[in-house]
Amino acid sequence: MSETNVHSHPEPPSNQPARASVEDAADLQEANARLLIAALQAQEQTETQVVLNTALRVFSAENARQRRTFEALLDASADHIFLLDPAGRFAYVNRAAVRTFAWTAPGIGPSSEVIIGRTARELGFSEDFLDHFEANHARALSGETSIGETRLPGPGGSRIFEYVLSPVRDEDGHTEFVVGVTRDVHDRKQAEAERERLLTLAQAARDQAEAALGVREEFLAIASHELRSPVTNVKGRAQMALRSLAEGELDKAAAEAQFQSIIHSADRLEALISDLLDVSRMRSGGPSIRIKVQDVAALVDAAARRCAEGPGAGHRVTVEIPDRPALLGVDAGRLEQVVDNLLNNAVKYSAPGTEIRTRLRWTVDGLCLTIADDGIGLDPGEHERIFEPFGRGSNATQQRLPGLGLGLYICRQIVEAHGGRIWAESPGTGRGTVVSVILPKR
Repeated sequence: MSETNVHSHPEPPSNQPARASVEDAADLQEANARLLIAALQAQEQTETQVVLNTALRVFSAENARQRRTFEALLDASADHIFLLDPAGRFAYVNRAAVRTFAWTAPGIGPSSEVIIGRTARELGFSEDFLDHFEANHARALSGETSIGETRLPGPGGSRIFEYVLSPVRDEDGHTEFVVGVTRDVHDRKQAEAERERLLTLAQAARDQAEAALGVREEFLAIASHELRSPVTNVKGRAQMALRSLAEGELDKAAAEAQFQSIIHSADRLEALISDLLDVSRMRSGGPSIRIKVQDVAALVDAAARRCAEGPGAGHRVTVEIPDRPALLGVDAGRLEQVVDNLLNNAVKYSAPGTEIRTRLRWTVDGLCLTIADDGIGLDPGEHERIFEPFGRGSNATQQRLPGLGLGLYICRQIVEAHGGRIWAESPGTGRGTVVSVILPKR
């Protein structure tokens, strides 16, 4: 076997490792690029987050600062400011409201923490306050504004507050909250009431002064007439008597008539002066009386007889008295003055020929005297005024009947000094008057 000598050629080197190296480099480059992009994105996100977080912190700080400023302003207000949610729970109360609510509901302390999130009913407000408060809250929820006054407890007792409850609406117009503002107006109201009281007193004093001035003017006019009439009569009668005496024509009968007229006028003048002096004394301390047991029936009967024989001669004067003596402790002189005055008034204010009825009887309250006439009567509302100094009925003034308006005032002072009462009754103008006196048993 022969051997063949074969020459072998070396194979060319493979390019696979070179390709792998290139691919690895490309992958590495891509990976680095991705990492770079991710790093850049992460850095960008971080910077954005930092900016956002910083902005949020600034915004929150600004909000907190604004909130603190706003609350400080509200707390500085003397008005009571609060916010209610639709369920009636307090969402905010300022410091003044906390102080007042602490008086209203004793369980509330000096802090708003107890109040926030709770209703007025849960806080223990009074039922009277709750009825008012809840009704106004419901009205505000419906879109109305409530304005008014209420009372709340406070230092020194109940105090007056003005209030306003208004709706707070969202952008859709729905009521989100109800804001309430109350103001303590108690001192102002008291000052206004005191001012009104003083104005009323001042007006009453002015009216009284004007009325007194009018009464004084009327009194001066009446007094000058009443005093002038008897003086004129005395002077005229005296002159006539002197003239008749000088002419030799004054006989006994004529002289008697002249002198009787002069005496009558002098008596009238004396009575007027006596009334004026009595009023002066009574205004400075009341009438002086000396009590002694008297038969009042005999005293009234004698006064009625004097009237029938004197000023009431043209009237029918009747008298009705108890069959037995009516013994009572009185000042006889002062009581005679009362009876004479009442009888003379009845004669003065009634037409001749009419009846003057005098009656004395015992009642459960004491001894009762009534004197009734059928004269000019009294208008409604004058039953008390005629017992005031210089007070006269309008009928008497209109008819220009004589009198100073002092007699009934003096009678009242005397009767009240005896512990009794005096009053007048009248059905009206032209229908007569009844004056009654009660003297209590002693």
